[in-house]
Formats: sequence, structure tokens, C-alpha cells
Amino acid sequence: MNIVKAFPDEHVWSVAARSIKWSGFNSSSIFIDKFGIDHSHIKPTKGDCHNITKLAKFKEFEQLQKSGSSFLLWHLNFDSTECADSELNCAEYQQARESQLIVCSEWKFCPCCAQENRASYGTAYWHNKHNLPFITHCTKHNMPLSHVANLKDLDSLIMPNRLAADRIQSQQYGEEFFNWSRFVERIFNMLEQNPSVATQLRQKIWSRLNPVPNEQKKRRNHFNTLLNELEAIVPNSILRHCFQFYRDEKRRKSNILFTTYKRDGIQIRNPVYMLIILYWIELEDSSIFGDLHEATNITGNSAK
Repeated sequence: MNIVKAFPDEHVWSVAARSIKWSGFNSSSIFIDKFGIDHSHIKPTKGDCHNITKLAKFKEFEQLQKSGSSFLLWHLNFDSTECADSELNCAEYQQARESQLIVCSEWKFCPCCAQENRASYGTAYWHNKHNLPFITHCTKHNMPLSHVANLKDLDSLIMPNRLAADRIQSQQYGEEFFNWSRFVERIFNMLEQNPSVATQLRQKIWSRLNPVPNEQKKRRNHFNTLLNELEAIVPNSILRHCFQFYRDEKRRKSNILFTTYKRDGIQIRNPVYMLIILYWIELEDSSIFGDLHEATNITGNSAK
């Protein structure tokens, strides 16, 4: 089967779904067999790095590993690009910590982008940056993204312009969510330009969390104090959007910072753990990432 050319910022699974349709096949099985992937993992919020790495071995998808998935955000878990690529291609990736998160399996799109895509390319498609973890807004049009459920495999991943109206769910979010979405997209843009920036971002996180006391009791107090500082700056609505225990007052609240800092055998965490800390750091000091912006030539929003 032939693989169609990716549109700007097109998600890798959108390219795969379009390729299956325009090749004239009724089932994704031929695609799955050809590329040796597990068809059950195409949920955009789940990093899906194992399958994405498999696809990246083929020239048709090599570039889409970085530009067409959230793969680069998961690099924030590792101290080097080499270590990230090795670990994210490992089957143990399925141990990623996500049980405490509000992980959304829905696909998202911007109606304005969809209209522009149809005018330019004849069809709408699924944008990668609309489907990065915990994104809520299209930063190009400053509007909340529409959500679509039950697109669980390649056979059901039809393009946005072909969706029935009753399948599309509109969401309402405040201005703080637009700022959050713009921040996540900016971090992704930095990593796309230069993946090694992940190492420098991690260093800024550890610098903000340190010095960590050696004594266990003092360490607990240290992270509780830091969490109070984070919660005083990061909007509660964002925390409730990302973490389950902020939605349920009766549930024991985990210390996000200590969870991120400690090494408990589960090395790979959803990147929102790192992103929420980076967002806290930037809200404290808006110039903190200026050196990295200059290094990657990333300023403002990227074009869709």
C-alpha cells in the first residue's frame, strides 16, 4: 500500500488512516501487518512511543516520529536523547505512570483549522499539536478544541470533516487553559527544533526542587513546602484538569513534586508531571526559558 504525504502538523495516525482509506482497503490489517504495530494503541494522549518507534524505522514515517506524535515530550523523563530513544523503544514502556491522571482518549480538532485545511488540501485532518497531552486550545485561533470519542483504532479514525455532528463534543475552557496550551505547545516546539533541550529543561526542574534534605522527615516537609508554592501559582483549574486527586477532595492528594523527583522503579511518567513543574517555574519567572528560546530560535506560537 502507498503512504500518503503528510500535511503540515499532521498526526502520524492521521497519515496512517488516510493512507488506508486512499489505498482502497476496508481494513487496517494490511497496514498493521506491514509495519508490525499493535493496532490497539492509537490513543493520542497515551505516548504510544513503542509503536511510533517501530514506524519510524520506515522512511515514510521517519520524520513523523518527532513532528507527528507526542514522542518528544516523553524525552523529558530522561537525562539524554540517547537514553530516551533506547528506553522509549522498550516494551517496559507500558509501565508509564498514568493512574493518577485524567488521561483523555478522545481525539481533538479545531473547527477553524478544519475549514482552512479543507480549502487548502481538500480534507481536514488530525493535527498533532491539537492532540498533545492535556492540550485544550488551538493556539492559532485561540479557541477550545472539539472532542470526538470512540476513535479507538485506525479503522474508525475518520477525518474531522466526515464526522457526524452528533459525535462532536464542544468544550468550554477559561483563559488560563489557553495559556497552558500555548506553554505546552511551546515546549514541544523547542524539543522539535532541538531534542537535546530536554536535558536542559530537566536541569531547571532539579535546580528548582533542590537542595533536597537527606533525612526522610525533612525531605517530606521540603516537598510539602514546595507543593504549597506550586499550588499558589499554578491555577487550580489546570491541576484539576490534569490530576484526578484534585477533583476529589476525599481522595488522598499525591505530592506531584515528590512523585516526579523520586526514582521508584517506574522510570517513565506521562510528561504532564514534568510539564506542570516547568509551567510553575515559568509562572514564577517568565524569563527562565529565554536562553533555550534563543538556542532553538522558537518565539511565540508556531504556524499550523
